[in-house]
Amino acid sequence: DIDSPEEILREFLRMSEKATARLRDANLFAKTITIKIKFADFSSITRSKTLPLAIDSTHQTYEVVKKLYLSLRNDGARIRLVGVSLSNLQEDVPVQLELGARERGWREADSAIDKATARFGRASVRPGRLIKPEKEQESE
Repeated sequence: DIDSPEEILREFLRMSEKATARLRDANLFAKTITIKIKFADFSSITRSKTLPLAIDSTHQTYEVVKKLYLSLRNDGARIRLVGVSLSNLQEDVPVQLELGARERGWREADSAIDKATARFGRASVRPGRLIKPEKEQESE
């Protein structure tokens, strides 16, 4: 059971990364993002958010997951299990253009990451937050 918000958010990031990679492999987009949390006393809650446009980006998904988790204000309650699910899937999604937006964004970054992990393995490109210090890696 964990009560450290940083460790919990790290696990949510890992799960968001894994779920969105599977989504992109299937050429799908998700409109609804759901988190599930099971506490030490085995009670559980779920929270979800439906977006106006479907997404497949790890960064965008994690930002929604993070907001859902932080909105709970669980005051240090010990957590036993967390989960991320993506639903309300679509095969194609219109791209929302924004004035002044960058020409390239998270979608291109995720695509490059997917290509690198396909060629060099899953651990080749990871968010910095998921990389463990050498001391922790040696103890595993």
